[in-house]
Amino acid sequence: MVSLENNEWWDRYKECDPIASDVVRLSLISWQERIEGIKNMMDWDNHDIMLGNYKIFMNDAAFRQLEDRLRAADGDEQRRYQEKAAVQGTAETFAGNDPYGMPHQSPTFYPAGAHGNSSEIGLPLVSHAAGQAGHIGGYFDDDRKTVMTDTEGGYGSPMHESESKSYLGTDRYAPSRNMFDSTGKPADSEKDALTEGAQPGRGEVAEEVVGESSLRKKWLLLVWALTFYVPNFLLAWIGRMKRPDVRLAWREKLAINIVIWFCCGIAVFVIAIMGNLICPKEFVFSANELSSHSFSSNANNMLVAIRGEVFDLTSFAPVHYPSVVPTKAVQSYGGTDATNLFPVQVSALCSGNGNGISDWIILSGANTTSLEPNSVYHDFRAFTSDARPDWYFEQMYYLRYNYRRGFMGKTPKEIQSLARNGRKSIAILDGSVYDLTDYITVGPGIRTPTGTSPPSVDSQFMSPDIVQLFQQGAGGDVTDKFNALNMDRNVKQAQRICLRNLFFAGKVDNRQSAQCQFAQYILLIFSIMMVSIIGFKFLAALQFGKARQPEDHEKFVIIQIPCYTEGEESLRRAIDSVTQLKYDDKRKLLFVVCDGMIIGSGNDRPTPRIVLDILGSDPNQNPEALSILSLGEGAKQHNMAKVYSGLYESGGHVVPYIVLAKCGTPTERSRPGNRGKRDSQMMLMRLFNRVHFDAPMSPCELELYHQIKNVIGVNPAFYEYVLMIDADTTVDKFSLNRMISAMMHDQRIVGLCGETSLANAKHSWTTMMQVYEYFISHHLSKAFESLFGSVTCLPGCFTLYRLRTSEHKPLLVSNQIIDAYSVNRVDTLHMKNLLHLGEDRYLTTLLLKTFPTFKTTFIQDAFAKTIAPDEWKILLSQRRRWINSTIHNLAELLMIERLCGFCCFSMRFVVFIDLFSTLIQPVTVAYLAYLLYLVGSKSGLVPTTSIIMIAAIYGLQALIFVFHRKFEHIGWMFFYLLAIPIFSFLIPIYSFWKMDDFSWGNTRVVLGEAGKKLVIHDEGKFDPSSIPLKTWQEYENELWERGSNQSIGSIIADKRNASAKEASLYGQETSYDPPVMMPYSRTHSPGLNEQNHDARSLLSGYQGGGGSVMLMPPGNGGYMDPMAGRAMSVHSFGGPQAMMGGGMANSFMGPNNGMMPMGMGSMYGPVPGFMQGQLGDNGSRRGSGAGFPIPNRGGLPSDEQIIADIQAVLARADLNTITKKGVRQELEAMYATELGDKKAFVNQAIEDQLG
Repeated sequence: MVSLENNEWWDRYKECDPIASDVVRLSLISWQERIEGIKNMMDWDNHDIMLGNYKIFMNDAAFRQLEDRLRAADGDEQRRYQEKAAVQGTAETFAGNDPYGMPHQSPTFYPAGAHGNSSEIGLPLVSHAAGQAGHIGGYFDDDRKTVMTDTEGGYGSPMHESESKSYLGTDRYAPSRNMFDSTGKPADSEKDALTEGAQPGRGEVAEEVVGESSLRKKWLLLVWALTFYVPNFLLAWIGRMKRPDVRLAWREKLAINIVIWFCCGIAVFVIAIMGNLICPKEFVFSANELSSHSFSSNANNMLVAIRGEVFDLTSFAPVHYPSVVPTKAVQSYGGTDATNLFPVQVSALCSGNGNGISDWIILSGANTTSLEPNSVYHDFRAFTSDARPDWYFEQMYYLRYNYRRGFMGKTPKEIQSLARNGRKSIAILDGSVYDLTDYITVGPGIRTPTGTSPPSVDSQFMSPDIVQLFQQGAGGDVTDKFNALNMDRNVKQAQRICLRNLFFAGKVDNRQSAQCQFAQYILLIFSIMMVSIIGFKFLAALQFGKARQPEDHEKFVIIQIPCYTEGEESLRRAIDSVTQLKYDDKRKLLFVVCDGMIIGSGNDRPTPRIVLDILGSDPNQNPEALSILSLGEGAKQHNMAKVYSGLYESGGHVVPYIVLAKCGTPTERSRPGNRGKRDSQMMLMRLFNRVHFDAPMSPCELELYHQIKNVIGVNPAFYEYVLMIDADTTVDKFSLNRMISAMMHDQRIVGLCGETSLANAKHSWTTMMQVYEYFISHHLSKAFESLFGSVTCLPGCFTLYRLRTSEHKPLLVSNQIIDAYSVNRVDTLHMKNLLHLGEDRYLTTLLLKTFPTFKTTFIQDAFAKTIAPDEWKILLSQRRRWINSTIHNLAELLMIERLCGFCCFSMRFVVFIDLFSTLIQPVTVAYLAYLLYLVGSKSGLVPTTSIIMIAAIYGLQALIFVFHRKFEHIGWMFFYLLAIPIFSFLIPIYSFWKMDDFSWGNTRVVLGEAGKKLVIHDEGKFDPSSIPLKTWQEYENELWERGSNQSIGSIIADKRNASAKEASLYGQETSYDPPVMMPYSRTHSPGLNEQNHDARSLLSGYQGGGGSVMLMPPGNGGYMDPMAGRAMSVHSFGGPQAMMGGGMANSFMGPNNGMMPMGMGSMYGPVPGFMQGQLGDNGSRRGSGAGFPIPNRGGLPSDEQIIADIQAVLARADLNTITKKGVRQELEAMYATELGDKKAFVNQAIEDQLG
């Protein structure tokens, strides 16, 4: 015994771990409270330390324990020991032989002689520590860390201190048995740690060299080709990107944005440029088109032609001189060729051979002016009294620059027809059409003023060679022949001017040419394809009929609810909704995964505590934290979690539940246990993968297996489906039944989803903009993809997956899915977008890639409601994740060659269209804005095809909700249309540029040689051997050999530490053996149903009658308190015997397979014979008595009772295989004793029953 005065003791040991971690708080409380707190830290009791009036007394073991820790922290002492070890040639510094030894890499190492073999680099695997990191019962862990909130950067304020004892560093926390031995040989340096496989401690650096795939190398080559002009020093200096992996991600983002804008450019090119390049726009009008612009047919768009040029008469008519010619008379020329209305002065427009011609020459010897009486107002030729030679040219100049709309157009075929059938001298020269028919057939004339004789001049002003050319080449293109004429260049140019001013008839109309037809039809084909997809989506949405009637299914289903920082109200709604599903309660299992010890914004407790309070779990229950593999960086892959189980009642339904609370390792400070939603999914998937393949499991997985198989009473291998929902989702009561029906009717379905709508549709403008989008995304996109059996995005908030086929082929739990979905090295931009932003969508992608012959579908009669972001900031973050993950997932799907369909009728083509449409959203919105501008400007250039497409898109969408009688969506559609600039323009642009906006964690990537990367983990390198693995069979056999029937959480080591006296809360071995059954009544558990005191028995599908259910305490088990709260916790009546075959209700149900003495059946087992006489037909105890006696372990019941039990055994047995020995074994297991001299009586009774 060692004694020290109070202050002397405190001064000596206050700096000793773990007292030093909480020295401030301890120094402020009384000595009695201080000693009690230290007892809890050191796992001591009154035999180890006591407080006297003036002194503190310790036994030798406690004194040695504190002194060892002081010496371990003394640098001089350690240096002397190391020098001594070096002299003696014992360089190994592991403390197994010397209690004062200390591994170099662990500054907080506790000597193994007193504390087991754990250290911060070899984290304990299993624990009895009630005060373990992140325990549910309190807010402090062994290191006195607090629970981090989701809104604060520091630690959350502790609510109260843990009163549980700590076992950190004790044999009970990290036992010495091989199964839990995680201590490896320490290395002398970081380099040795890497080469020898040892794991650096926290705060040290671990390196991992990984290679690059060929596809990755090609992509990086493209990235550097697109971003070479941005030097790294600028990114490091201006962009503050010090890490090379962050700089590379920025380059990848820039490259992707370049590709995206290139795609946008392609879209713009195809829509607006390609057609004009292939077939330049021609402003030409055929004779029919001109006539359609008359006053009578189109008064607002009248056109008139003058010498092959077309002018806007509508605009010109009002400015004409109304005092000379009435406006209506001018408008009457609309749609006509008014060439004869404008006589021309030939000498002013043509110089002949370049030497000029006589002013008296007129263009035609025929009297054309008489055909147009109004031509006198435009006749200012030389022979008139008011000669103005340049008037015509000036007027045409004015008209051309103010009112010209184009030219008259003639197709090559039309020109040939005019030349052949009409005998016209018309031909094409340089793309223009010239008609010399009147010049050749009638010829020019000479006219002088009245009373004068015409002079003797040559009226032929055109070159004979050109005239002959037009005569011989009529109907064709004479350009080459014209250029080949042997004529002076100046003369030829003068002749060109004459042709243009006097004989121009228009331009060649190439709109019907092959190249223009191609340009027109290629766009039409694209448009038809788009409209066809929309049409098929519309047809896919037209699936009407009555909702399917619920069917009775016997399939076992897990309902997983991952939760993080949700509030109590949201969690309760989600849990109640799945509890009340119209599906056999005995075949449902709630599997709630709490992702870390996090206090959400607005919450006053950590999320796991909220969940357990909702489920009615005993707040005093604090099971051990067990090791489990997680997704994380470096050593963060080692996580610890606690397992809770029980029954939960809501709305008359009682279902079993499992709560997996991730609490993290003792060294975690910030957000202990938090690893993300994907990790929560992986814990379930990996568990059932190991169940399916009978693979070795971690301690936590063994505990989960035990809770499901032996406590809840269902073999985990029975579960075929898992329904994954979010913690803010509520499910319609018939949804699960209908989803299971769809799965059973089509065995090729690997995953399916239902319709998800908004529960907070009218909460804010932000939510209102999303209502229509949610509806149409399901009834158009997912319904259409479901036709191909390839829904590309099964939402994580409401999806049912098939774990395995009926032939026991693994699907969701296959090794390929597990390996791909559990990728831990997420250090590239692509993988981060896949796994950090869109894990739900990526899981669907993996299913389609791994099982291309299976289907992912959508059914319309399964419904759920979820909470949409109601704040702009949250919505922006959500849509950024959705858009970026969509891009990367669709890119992955494009690589799948075996998707349903072929060519343009394949799902792969639809995926490409979806990807391309996602990339070009900003350009699409800009084009829509441009169309609106064209419509508003009344320019008459609105693309008809585009308008038809837009009308088809939204018109068909409108029909969908009209046919579904969702008339309220008409209003929601207008909100959506108003939000298009936000959802399809601003948010995509923001998302594209923020594609690399991640928290990059503590993993650094250094580019090395030969295409390799050096991945550096600040958290330390993870050693897989630190988490022991055992198969369930090995673990079960070990339990038999050791004669123990506790849960894994309570089986820590063969040899108990002398100072550790507390066992597992549901694995305690006590000698409690009451003579009578303890009654469990509604009266004693008001939380189950305050309004109804009728007990519901778990024996017959939870159908209860009056009275109370009698719970028989387990043999060799702990005392079972009456269950409080809404749920019946397994810790209240599970008992250690549940480990080997006793179910959750094993204390009042029939035997199972007789594996253990007094091993009762599962919660779904039959009622034992000796209880049938005491219970009513519905399984409830008749009356409300205090109980009835049960057989003692040392004796046997009466002969009548034995016969009744034999009848019960035979009633459920296979009479073709049952033997007398088998019946006797079941009876012996039931009575917990041998039959002895009753064996002959039992044999005879069996024969009588079978006789």
